[in-house]
Amino acid sequence: MNILVVSPAYAPYAGVGANRMMSFSQYMVEKGHSVIVLRNLPELWPAESLKSIPPEGVIVIDVNAKGTFTNCVEAYYWKIKEAYEQYLPDCAIYSCNPYYTIVAAARIKRETGAKFVIDFRDLWIKDEALTRSIPRKIKKFLSRIPYRSKEKNCVEMADFIVTVSPRDCQQLQRQYRKHKNKMCVIYNGYDENRINKELSDEEKI
Repeated sequence: MNILVVSPAYAPYAGVGANRMMSFSQYMVEKGHSVIVLRNLPELWPAESLKSIPPEGVIVIDVNAKGTFTNCVEAYYWKIKEAYEQYLPDCAIYSCNPYYTIVAAARIKRETGAKFVIDFRDLWIKDEALTRSIPRKIKKFLSRIPYRSKEKNCVEMADFIVTVSPRDCQQLQRQYRKHKNKMCVIYNGYDENRINKELSDEEKI
């Protein structure tokens, strides 16, 4: 099976956002599948955060996603189209956030019917976990109003939606009751092989 993973946060970026798709892609390669990853150009991340290495066997494609939200949508849209033409993926998984990738996915779904899964590491419009400050919550709420219709369209177009906790899943199901049956939880875990390797590397230092 050919699997397309669209994850702006990916090695060599070593932040928390990269870990979930790093482990997933490595696991799928070890199971004999072909994995193609679209990631943000490493130069777009802080230099001090570029500390990891992509799993062996994963095909990695850089996307120069910078500028406005719309600019990033366009950058990923064209790279995703190229990946479909070159690698003919059987399925596509989009790791969020950032969220511009799923806007591109929904656009491609309308044009070609290409199925896709959204993996919400963090919720988009209804994410209440970022701050407990009332003024900041209000500011965040207002800033996300223009994106409400975009998220709704992405949820409607997605073939399956994954969250990392029951709380997030329930929040989405309340928000989009019509689509609740295509939502599920896959918890964040830990990658035993990766942890063992890192511990082994530390012992060598």
